[in-house]
Amino acid sequence: MDGSERRFAPNGLISTKLRLSCAIRYFAGAAVYDLVLTHGMGRSTIYSSIWGIVDVVNQCDALGFNEDNAPFPSIAEQEEIAAGFHQRSEVGFDNVIGAIDAMIVTIDLPDRTSCKEVGVGQKSFHCSRKDKYGLVLLAICDDQCRIRWADITQPGKASDYQGWDLVQNKGIYKIGIPTLSGTGAEATRTCVMTNPESGVKLGMNSDFSVFDEVILDPVLTVTVPREQYFFSGMDAYVHCIKSLAGRYRHPVGDTYSQSVVSICKEVFTHDEMMSEENRSKLMVASYLGGSAIGMTMVGLVHPFSAGLSVVLGTRHCISNCIVMQAMEQFYPDAFQVFMTMVEKQEIDITISPEDLTMGALLTHIRKGSILKAHSIMHGFAELLEIEVRDNLDSKILGKNIEQINIPNNTILCCIIRNNDFIFNTSNILLEQNDRLVCLVSKKDVKQIEDLFE
Repeated sequence: MDGSERRFAPNGLISTKLRLSCAIRYFAGAAVYDLVLTHGMGRSTIYSSIWGIVDVVNQCDALGFNEDNAPFPSIAEQEEIAAGFHQRSEVGFDNVIGAIDAMIVTIDLPDRTSCKEVGVGQKSFHCSRKDKYGLVLLAICDDQCRIRWADITQPGKASDYQGWDLVQNKGIYKIGIPTLSGTGAEATRTCVMTNPESGVKLGMNSDFSVFDEVILDPVLTVTVPREQYFFSGMDAYVHCIKSLAGRYRHPVGDTYSQSVVSICKEVFTHDEMMSEENRSKLMVASYLGGSAIGMTMVGLVHPFSAGLSVVLGTRHCISNCIVMQAMEQFYPDAFQVFMTMVEKQEIDITISPEDLTMGALLTHIRKGSILKAHSIMHGFAELLEIEVRDNLDSKILGKNIEQINIPNNTILCCIIRNNDFIFNTSNILLEQNDRLVCLVSKKDVKQIEDLFE
């Protein structure tokens, strides 16, 4: 579904979905000016949409959670339910009218025919955590544990759907309410998960994983620790400097990215980066940044950052900042702005002198074709730059990464060839003078040395 289909009805009028979106955002606290920017409509049209929805609601006997038109709680019922949740909760939650949870409904092993009909395999119905076959039941209940809404959604476990377009069913109506600004996840079709069994960090990419509604409320970022606020905001900045320098540039993506870069400069060179105004700006920047990378993809920083996150457990946004410190050669202007923001906010992301010294020593003692080595996380891992030389022809030259059998816990971040970076490395045949940038756990360094010796 493209933007025109979402925004306009077949007769050219503004669609009901868009009118409803305006009303929901307005009642959630959004300013009319924000609605004008996000929906691309004039103020008069915004007001007309809001009151049109109000009129429709007033004429309805009941609204439904689902297609069966289960009655939506009346105002009196909502107040009663909210009071019940407030009383039951230890911290006194306010204005809660429903609680959502999921459970596995045990089933017999389905036959292959039925699996084929729903577009999944038999394995998809098996939950390893529960060690049984089943379906995932989602339900919403009130404060008395009475089910108000229920739905059977995707079979199996979340890791079964890591990849592109593996989710086949839409599921429930999803409202995203970010409590941090920077990732842009609220605007994309991608949610990133780490598989605890394989250790692989991979996205679930699907049109069905996109939020149906997003509420951006800067009040929710008031209590974010200052450094976390900075690191998360830099995620949006990094997204967009790479988008503007990437191979998949897009006019709309460029517009979003330029706006985000400008907003980040304003916020993070300000004396009070966490003022109410700046928190509002950064939430908008996060959303626009997510929209930008949905069109243009990510660039150089993310492969390194992902490696740090998987192997070392470093949080993604912090990994971005660590990697950005080494990006002057590739993003010179953006690097200077980044360092200016770091210095202005007095954020400490430097690598210790001890780590630098250890890296110099490791570079000297490492065997084989290892050109550079950096110790990371107190020696638990090393970042290696390895050259493919002509004396390695029997083991390396002319083979791809799978054929040379690198250790399972080693992450190949990229291949540098003729001063160009190659990130999709799976089918690339290695050539003489190629340089491999790898993140290697300490226990596997010896195997890498032997392989490239």
